[in-house]
Amino acid sequence: MKKEKACYESLGACIWELQDRLGLKNSEVHKAINIGHSTYNDVKKGWMAD
Repeated sequence: MKKEKACYESLGACIWELQDRLGLKNSEVHKAINIGHSTYNDVKKGWMAD
């Protein structure tokens, strides 16, 4: 479970960085990857493994 949480936290950090560099809004990203807004925010925060 620790490795899974670390993976989500790393993924979240990468998402934040890419979104910031590209100037994208949350709604643009979560619609493009076809997941819900709440799920997208949870992944960005590294909370999916909780």
